[in-house]
Amino acid sequence: MVNYPYQRILRACPDGAITRLDSHAMQAMVRDACDGAAHAHNIAAAAKTLMGAARECLANGYIHTARDLYLNAIARITEYAGNTYSHAARDLHYTCARVIDRIDRRINGHTDEPSYLLRAMEFYMALSLDYEFSVLNYDNHDRYIEYREFCRRHGFEE
Repeated sequence: MVNYPYQRILRACPDGAITRLDSHAMQAMVRDACDGAAHAHNIAAAAKTLMGAARECLANGYIHTARDLYLNAIARITEYAGNTYSHAARDLHYTCARVIDRIDRRINGHTDEPSYLLRAMEFYMALSLDYEFSVLNYDNHDRYIEYREFCRRHGFEE
């Protein structure tokens, strides 16, 4: 985040660490993070930029903004992985999904929908199967049965 001298800080510690930002400063930080992610050289750097801003939003009490940033990171990772069959940012995807699940439990309590972590796992299972079948021309029936069982057990439609 760029240091603007006119920012209003709601609370700062004696060691100089900022613990609370006002909404204008937070929105400026979010805009900077989104612009930085748009110009990032790879998907991992873009996701880490968005995740860092989301972490700050959570620490400052802006839960919905943090959730939106994590969803933005997931959308970027999913698009990249779907186009390239890459699992390079899978751990970042799982981390975002875990945090979104935690935020959703905090806001809504328990829901009957599959969690974002399960959705991410299903996405990478389907991506692996698609890669094996489409690119490698390999029909792995056992893995397909395992994938169908996972989807049935967790309530996903095929």
